[in-house]
Amino acid sequence: MANSDITTAVISAIFSSSIIGGVITYVLNKRIEKYKKMGEIELKHLEDDLANKTAERDARRDYEYEAKKRLYHEIEPYLFLFLELSGSALSRIYRLASVAKEGKLYPNTGWLSGPGYFINSTIYRLIAPLAAFKLIQRRLTIVDLELEPRINIQYSLGKCLYSTISDDFDLAQSQPIIVGYKPYENYIGTQEEIHFHQGIYTGLIDSITELLTVDEPKGGLRVLTFGEFESKYMKAKVPESLQKFYTLFLNFHPKTRPVLWRILVAQAHIYMALKEIQQMKFNDFGSNLRPLKVLYETKSPEFDWHKHKEETSIDSNPLEGVENYFRQHWSNLIDIQGKSSQT
Repeated sequence: MANSDITTAVISAIFSSSIIGGVITYVLNKRIEKYKKMGEIELKHLEDDLANKTAERDARRDYEYEAKKRLYHEIEPYLFLFLELSGSALSRIYRLASVAKEGKLYPNTGWLSGPGYFINSTIYRLIAPLAAFKLIQRRLTIVDLELEPRINIQYSLGKCLYSTISDDFDLAQSQPIIVGYKPYENYIGTQEEIHFHQGIYTGLIDSITELLTVDEPKGGLRVLTFGEFESKYMKAKVPESLQKFYTLFLNFHPKTRPVLWRILVAQAHIYMALKEIQQMKFNDFGSNLRPLKVLYETKSPEFDWHKHKEETSIDSNPLEGVENYFRQHWSNLIDIQGKSSQT
């Protein structure tokens, strides 16, 4: 082949390669430009999404901050009072067991056989926490309890507490059943264990707790002190709504009023749970926390009212009855501890 032909072929090849290379470069550049634009659009979307999420997070944080501030301001003072009064109620329930064990609760001759300091203080100590809880309930329309697990759990325990005193039938029916509990409103007779009404209707509890609240001069409400309560209601004629509560504890003994004793044992466990929560650290709380722990030995020391070992009651095991009541009605709160303690 002549040199000129070779040169022409080489030039043609180079020219063709340049054209192909140019086309490839053009196509690549177009694709790069396209992907670059797509990347810019995607980046813009990501930036917008991030900005929206940041704004939502900031709004949520601001809301939670203001809501928690309002929660602490509105609820904490009443919650503190509720917890203080709960400790006093727990002490009195323990005291009722020990006084019965000492033989000082016999009908007509014991410490609860008539008017006096012991029955007055017992009534006050057992009602006052309920009155404080009602003050908390009144403030719930302006607070969000979900923001503070500790307060939310304490409030749930307060609801449980408030319901126990009107749940006498449910507690009587919890295994082991208190057989034959059919109370009469105007009971007079010999079968006090099953025919004496040992609970109070919810509406009446509301009326009783109202008696214990008083307006503050600068606004708000508070619970009467024991001195105020005794002077106002117990040294004159007892108000009709309070009379039922008074009658409930007049001549009370765990043996002759076993359903009422179950109510008090249930309340004691709620008070114990509240006390334990007070002592917990904030990072120990979670949505699965179950603060109610029930130890149901037949004769737990705190609740053993038996003066003599051979003394019996129609309620063979009030602690087991209380555990089964909690299991049925408040399973979201109860952590069963009893069985392991018996092994």
